[in-house]
Amino acid sequence: MTLNRDRSILVKLDVPGKKEVFRILSASGVNVGEHLLCVEELPNRSWDVTFKTVELKRNFFPEVNRMIGATVVSYGDKIKTVNVLHVPFGQDDNVIRFILGRYGKVIRGRFLTFPEYPEVFNGIRQYQIELEKDIPSALHLGGRYCWIRYYGQPRTCLKCNSNEHFARNCTETTCFRCKQLGHVEKDCKADISCSTCKKTGHGEFDCPLSFGNRAKPTSSVWGGGSCRRRVTGSCP
Repeated sequence: MTLNRDRSILVKLDVPGKKEVFRILSASGVNVGEHLLCVEELPNRSWDVTFKTVELKRNFFPEVNRMIGATVVSYGDKIKTVNVLHVPFGQDDNVIRFILGRYGKVIRGRFLTFPEYPEVFNGIRQYQIELEKDIPSALHLGGRYCWIRYYGQPRTCLKCNSNEHFARNCTETTCFRCKQLGHVEKDCKADISCSTCKKTGHGEFDCPLSFGNRAKPTSSVWGGGSCRRRVTGSCP
């Protein structure tokens, strides 16, 4: 039996607390008594919010989604909130958006902060993407493997991106020079390959797209759009 969640959204708070979730809902125009059927607390500062009708959810989701202080996901929606972990802080955000753009349209993104220190970034970048295909559990970004997480994501191996096993059972070797499986860098005979632009002849740190304009975030507010054309003339 399929679980019907057409009336529900997932709200993850930057700051924990029941008062905070109701503050955000009320500030979005939601009348708790008239519009909502259930507000259920989940682990990790998350809340399931169920509206009385699909139409109410459709009307209020954009308003709740615009609120500062929460990340909102509509169950079953093609637009996914994607968390990217372990990206070097100095990595230009346009490059990350450029790479994620291979999997769909990047709508907006932000740098997350610590709830107790809202001016200090915690190293997690978050994007809302209209997905056209699923993103692997790990991508090579800024010279290291970074983890990708979003609701409904098919889990893949963090080492080789296979969907048939996980990293603890992986026997593949990966070459960090040509990015192919089956050998290591010291045995590689191929040209060096860049995981950012997918061209050969240079690595990530020498790529025209990488570190050309370093990210200088000033807040955790959402910033719209995919990569900017001042970084590359071939943005998706």
